[in-house]
Amino acid sequence: EVDAQGRPDLLRSLAVYMDGDVQPFDQDTPPIKLQELPMSKLWIENPQTALLIQDLANDPRIDEQTQASLPGFHSFAFLPLYSGGRWQGGLTFLWPQKHTFTSAERFVFQQILESVSAVIASRRSQLEQAAAEAALREVTTLQQGILNSANYSIISTNQEGVIATVNAAAERLLGYDADELVGKARPTILHDFHEIEQRTTALSQEMGQPIEAGFETFVAKARQGGVDEYEWTYLRKNGSYFPVSLSVTSLRNDRDDLVGFLFVASDITERKQAEAAALAAQEETEYLYQASRQINEAAGDLTQLIRTLGTLHDDPFERALLLFFDYDAQGVFKAANVVAAWSNGRGPAPSPVGTRYNRELFPSIHLFRTDTPTFYDDTRQVPELDENSAQLLARLNILTMAILPLWISGRQVGVILLEGRDTYHMDDTFRRPYLSLLPQVTVAVENRLLLDQAQARAQREQVLREITEKVRSSTDINTIMRTAATEIGRALGRKTVVSLGAPTETESENTPPNQAHDDE
Repeated sequence: EVDAQGRPDLLRSLAVYMDGDVQPFDQDTPPIKLQELPMSKLWIENPQTALLIQDLANDPRIDEQTQASLPGFHSFAFLPLYSGGRWQGGLTFLWPQKHTFTSAERFVFQQILESVSAVIASRRSQLEQAAAEAALREVTTLQQGILNSANYSIISTNQEGVIATVNAAAERLLGYDADELVGKARPTILHDFHEIEQRTTALSQEMGQPIEAGFETFVAKARQGGVDEYEWTYLRKNGSYFPVSLSVTSLRNDRDDLVGFLFVASDITERKQAEAAALAAQEETEYLYQASRQINEAAGDLTQLIRTLGTLHDDPFERALLLFFDYDAQGVFKAANVVAAWSNGRGPAPSPVGTRYNRELFPSIHLFRTDTPTFYDDTRQVPELDENSAQLLARLNILTMAILPLWISGRQVGVILLEGRDTYHMDDTFRRPYLSLLPQVTVAVENRLLLDQAQARAQREQVLREITEKVRSSTDINTIMRTAATEIGRALGRKTVVSLGAPTETESENTPPNQAHDDE
C-alpha cells in the first residue's frame, strides 16, 4: 500500500512458498510499517534493481532491527515489483544458510524482477478492474432496483434526445416495453404536439430567446444547468392520456460535461381529480348560495320560487308547475290544483294556474305522491305510467321530469314538477342541488300557506264584523235576514235563500222553517 506520494508505506504479506508448498498469510495479520524497517530504503530508492544480500549478519547495510526480524536466515534477496511508474509489491527470498549469488543468478533475478512486475501489474489491474466492475454492477443493480421500485416514471436520454433507459414504473404507466423505446424513440413520443407548441411559445418568452418546438422545449432550461418543472399530459401506447408533473434535469460526468438528460414524471391524476372536486364543490356551494338567496327573495311569490328551481341548470327543464293537493274529510287524496306555473318560452306552455287534475281523470297522479324526489330521464321508459297519462305526456312533449314532493307536518301538501321536452341524464351531481334546496323551498311554501290562511281568517273576521254591524243597525226581522243572507252569500261566494215562517209551495215538506239553504 502506498502513501499520498505513491511511495510504499505498508507491507502486507499475501503468501509464502516453503518446503514445496504455497500457504496464504492470515489476512488479519497487521501490515508492516515500512518506516519502521530502515532496510526498506535500500529497495525503495532502487525500484529497478534486485536487492541481493549474501550475509545478513555482516552486511553493513543491514541494521540490527532487520537482523532481529529475520532469525535463522543468512542470505536475503528482495525483488521490488515496480511497473508502469507504480509500485505493485515485492518478492522476498530467504536462505537458512549462507548463499553466494552467481552472475547467472543475478541475471535471472533481474529478469524475474521485470517479468514478474509486469505480470503482477497486469493481474492487479485485472483484479482492480474486476472489483470496480463488481462494485459498479452492485451500484447499478441497487440503482436499478431503486428506479424500478419507484412510483415515478424515470427516463434518461443522450444529448440528442434518444431514450437510453426506462424504469419499470415508466413501462407500467405508459404501456410500453423498454425495448420499444430505448435507442428508438424520443420523449416527444409521449406528448401531444399542440401542448408542446403552446409550452414552446411561453418558454421562448420566459427565456428571452427562440426555442425550437420539440425535444428542446423540454431541455432548454436543463442545458443551462437549471431544472424544468412543468405539468404535462402523457400519452400512453393505447392512446389514453393522464396528467403528470415532469421534472427535467441534465446528466453530467465527472468533468461536468453534458452527457444526457433525466426525465422524472409523477402521475398526478388523483391530485387533479381532488382539485377538480374541490373546485366543483366550491362552485356548487356558491351556486347553492345564490339559489338560496333567490328563494329567500322570492318570499311568497310562488312563480318566482319554481322559476328558481327551473333555472338551476341551463338544461334540461323548460317549464315548472306547483300543485297543491286536495284531501277529503277522511284524508283521502282527491285532486291536484295548479297554483303556480313557469316557462322559459322555448317549449309548450305549462298548464295554466287553476287547472285541476282529479284522481279519476288522471290515474297516474299517484306518481306525484311520493316520499322522496324522483327524476325521470325519459318518461317513455316509466312502466308505472298508465296509457292515458303516457299519451298526455307525449301530447305535451314531456320527456324529462323531476318530481319534488312538498311535505309539511307529516303530510304531502303538494309537489313541484320540472318538465323538459328532451331526454336528459340526471346523475347524482345534477340532482344534488335540488335535494339540497328542497327543504328551504318547502319552508317557503309552508310560510306562503300560513300567510294565505292568516289572510283568509282576517278576511272572514272582517266580513263577520261588517255583517254584525249591519244586522245590529236594523230592527226589522225580514231586513235582518235578507242582509245576513246577502252578506254571508257574498262572503262564501254562494247564493243563499232564506225561509221565514211556514214552508212555501216550492219548499219540500221536510224542510224545517227558519232555515237558510244553499241553492246548490
